[in-house]
This record gives sequence, C-alpha cells and structure tokens, in this order.
Amino acid sequence: MSAGTILLALFSFAGALHLLLGGVPASTAADEMRITLVAFVQFYETCADSWLLGSVISWRSNEGGDEEASRIGLFSTLSATARSRSETLLGAVAPGTPTLFQRSWWLDALAPGHWDAVEVVENGEIVGRLPFVRKRRLGLTILSQPELTPYLGPWIKPGTGEIDTQLEREHEILHSLIAALPRYDVFTQSFHYSITHCLPFHWHGFLEESCYTYVIDDLSDHDKIWYGFRETVRGHIRKAQKQVIVRPVEDIEAFIVLNRMTYERQGIAAAYSADTIRRLDAACSARGVRRIFLAEGADGTPHAALYLIWDSESAYSLMSGSDPRLRSSGAISLLRWEALKYASQVTRRFDFEGSMLQPIERFVRAFGARQVQFAHLKRGFTLKGQLALIAHQMRESRHHRVA
Repeated sequence: MSAGTILLALFSFAGALHLLLGGVPASTAADEMRITLVAFVQFYETCADSWLLGSVISWRSNEGGDEEASRIGLFSTLSATARSRSETLLGAVAPGTPTLFQRSWWLDALAPGHWDAVEVVENGEIVGRLPFVRKRRLGLTILSQPELTPYLGPWIKPGTGEIDTQLEREHEILHSLIAALPRYDVFTQSFHYSITHCLPFHWHGFLEESCYTYVIDDLSDHDKIWYGFRETVRGHIRKAQKQVIVRPVEDIEAFIVLNRMTYERQGIAAAYSADTIRRLDAACSARGVRRIFLAEGADGTPHAALYLIWDSESAYSLMSGSDPRLRSSGAISLLRWEALKYASQVTRRFDFEGSMLQPIERFVRAFGARQVQFAHLKRGFTLKGQLALIAHQMRESRHHRVA
C-alpha cells in the first residue's frame, strides 16, 4: 500500500469519525490530517495510564449564556480564598456530604497545584461540585482524577420533594457542571457509587463503563460478618492468628517498604510514588481518618500491612503490601478482618476496593461482601481526544487478549 493511500485512508477515517462522534471541527483539511496522524502515531503505542500524567493547572470562566453564568460559580482551587469559601459552604460532616476523595485537602495532598473544580451555587450555597485534575500529555488536555483516588465525580446536595422533582433538579445541576468544565480533549473519571445515574453525561456524549467493587453495608454485627466469609478465608485468618500479631503503627516508612515489595514481586513499576504516600499520610493523619495495620511475626519480622481510610459513610481498604517470602502466613486476610472490626468503630460501611482484575476480584468476593457497580465516565471532546480514546481502547483490548 502506498503512502498516499495510507494518508487518504487516515483522512477518510478522521472525517467519518468526526461526523459520528461530533468532534470540534478543525479549521482546514491540513489540520484534520495533522490531528489524525498525531493521534495515531503518538497514542496507539501509549500505555493505558501514561497519558494521564501531570501538568500545570489552569482554569477559565463559564462561557455559557447570561442566565447560566448567573447560576454557576467557578472557583479556582489555587485561590486560598476560593478554597476556604468552598470548604465553608460544603460544611462539616453531614448527610449528603462529599466523600473524602472530593475534599480539598485530599486533592491538595495528591495533586498539589494541579486540580480545580466547577461548582453550582444557588443563593450563596454550593449545591453541586465537580472536581478534576487537569493534566497535559503529548498535546492533550486531560481532565481526570489523582492517583490513589478510587472515585471522584460530582457531588450534589440532596434535595427534597417528589422523586421526579429531585431528578429534574439533579439533571439541571449536572448539566450546569458539564457546561462549566474548561476546554479539554479527554475526560476520564470513576464516579462514586452514590452517583446512581449519569444520564446528563450520556446526553452530553460521555461514554459510561461499568466497574465493580465489593462492600459490606453494616459493620455492627461482627459474628454475621465472620460467618459471611468463605470457609477458606476463615481458615487463612485462623492460620495467621497463630503466626502473626496485628497492631496499629504510625510509621509510614514501614508501610511503604511492604507496599513496594508487592510491586517488585510482580515485576511492575509502582502505580504511585513513595512521596505521594507520604503526602497523603500526612494529610490523613492530621485529620484522624487513617489507620495503618501491621502484621508481624513473633520475631518482629513484618509480614504485611494495610492502609485504612474512612469518612462518615464508609471505610476504604486503600493500600496494602506484603513480604512475598511470607505470603503463605495468611496475614493479608487477617489484616482485612482486623480492619473491618476497627472500621465498625468509626463508620458504617466497608469498601474492599474491588478490582476488574479476576484474581483480585475473586479474593475480595470471598469476604462475603455485596457487589456494587459504579460508573467510569469518559469522553473525547475534540477529534484528537476521540482518536486517543479509540487508540487507548484498542490497546486495552489487545492487552486483555494477550493476558
């Protein structure tokens, strides 16, 4: 096939994709061709998460009509005044409060200087908020979420009235948040499962994928939880209780060592840096919303560790790590049991941080938790963003076939 034929095919594909997906039009045919070539050359061989890397945050005011502008307040999180106002209006822990992943302090710890939020303000009160991390990679502007943040997405203040009235209000708020987003090429976020519908995002051209976690909804009855475990899990816990002692520790460095061992055992690079863990731990520790559990043998040798966080609604098994030489002790199962019991003192639900990876899913499912679906939303807003998402999906599909 000649070079001319390849270029013609790429150009035709770009035009068809543009019509199908509604991309932002390029000014000239040359621009269309350039975007197409850049997208395929730069993104087809790009690792799934490699274009979700950091850059300098910027923000813009709303470009909608006067009526819409009067309802929407945009606050840059780089402004101390705006951040203070946002935290004040959102208030302290209360029904319908945002998850800890949506809090300014959490985002400051994991994406310092790189995050922002759009907000809907009515009568001086924030009623809707959508935080995001803005990143740049290979010419793309990407709105996403920080590492070590399993869920982000919008928060909406609970309303009152009939169901259809509440839904109509939620639709209006979500439409306003979507309209207020700064210009981007790719949007990709996992929404917390408390967001039960994403129709306004669907109407705006976002694609929705189903993801899953496992949750124990009521932590008050320890016996019920224990007998809900698969027998193999109870066996691992009994075995571990004879070999290790679990105790809380404050030393984040001990946790980091075990956490790094997990990645080294699998021969892959760590998904987040040790400095990222340290920043997050400092923020969580200062607010009393974390506990580190360490399992160690009678001789003091660390076997495994688990990092638990929580808010008023749920605890989350955020991170763990283990010494690969001592994995047979069953310490990981025991740590989760101890974390579950402790979580019952500080919150009402436990989220195992489920995974789409089959071995991990099988392990957490054995703890008798309920499967919960949550949504991953993504959108290519421009043509090059759409092409990047297609290339990303092609690579993911190829990876799964190989696996």
